[in-house]
Amino acid sequence: MKTDHYQSIMFSTNWVKAFLAQEFNCRPGKTYLYSTPSSHILSAIISVVANRSLVDFLEEHLFYPMEISKPQWETSPEGLTCGGMGLSLTPMELLKIGELLLNEGNYKGRQLISSGYLSQATSWQIQKERDGKFYSGDSYGYQFHLSGEGCFRLDGAFGQLVFISPAHKLVMVVLSRGVKQERILKLINEYVFEQRKLLPAEETFIPQPSVSLATDMEWLLGRQFRLKENCLNVLKCQVLKGSDVYGLKLVRVEHSIDIEFHIDRETRGQTWFIKDRSEYLQEYHCQTVLSDNKLTLVVSFIETPYVVTIQLTLVNGQVAFSFDINLSFTLSSFSQIVE
Repeated sequence: MKTDHYQSIMFSTNWVKAFLAQEFNCRPGKTYLYSTPSSHILSAIISVVANRSLVDFLEEHLFYPMEISKPQWETSPEGLTCGGMGLSLTPMELLKIGELLLNEGNYKGRQLISSGYLSQATSWQIQKERDGKFYSGDSYGYQFHLSGEGCFRLDGAFGQLVFISPAHKLVMVVLSRGVKQERILKLINEYVFEQRKLLPAEETFIPQPSVSLATDMEWLLGRQFRLKENCLNVLKCQVLKGSDVYGLKLVRVEHSIDIEFHIDRETRGQTWFIKDRSEYLQEYHCQTVLSDNKLTLVVSFIETPYVVTIQLTLVNGQVAFSFDINLSFTLSSFSQIVE
């Protein structure tokens, strides 16, 4: 099936209706085009046949038998489990899934998935265009990308993948921040299969300025800044002083974003932030750079590939607020003068 209406479908109020209402520009099953909405239709089908959501169905038949806690899985506007996105699993949980696939659907002696089905799912079903990509493969199974020599994989957005090589009895889990799949697969081929020697990593040291927080943030402390309309829905921001750390508070109608920071060390904590299309309480670590007229917080969210940079800068007596994110489905960078 070939579909190419991702934006119009994903921003509609009912993904299933929007998908079924589109025009198909070729006969289904004859031309390949990767389609997140097509995967979502599988979730809709399972919810009807099993009379429960996809996540509840898999909780009983896959996650619980594999000793995986029921995961966060985002929901579509019409109330279905997002079939093509929004699933959060830890690296060890992904490794379990990979081992299940390597063992032809068997987990600790229990056959959770039909080996016959997996044989079909991980075999050629349709041809892909290479588009200059050698290592990514030119064929697709049932929800599996095929990489050649019997290898297959599960791909996630922004450089996440589970790679399975039955011939080598090998499973690899890769999490990254926007690294292209082709580059990852090239490295796997060169340094795992061809066993090239890794060069020692170069260490770089970036000295941090020695500053006094109390002095350098006088222009920020005790003030509250109002923001204009923005993609984060932030109404106000303020820098707060605690007994040991400082805090940046981004006030919103629901779920304010609260980041603790310290100039002398990284800080860790939890705050609300978006994953694919919904917000969850997530772990972060924060690095701080402070000068006389600029506060910069670099916030990495552990459960996603997202890295956010927030800056407050004093410019000609006015304060500028800027937000930058390395990659996202829903957010974009912005800056504005705040009052």
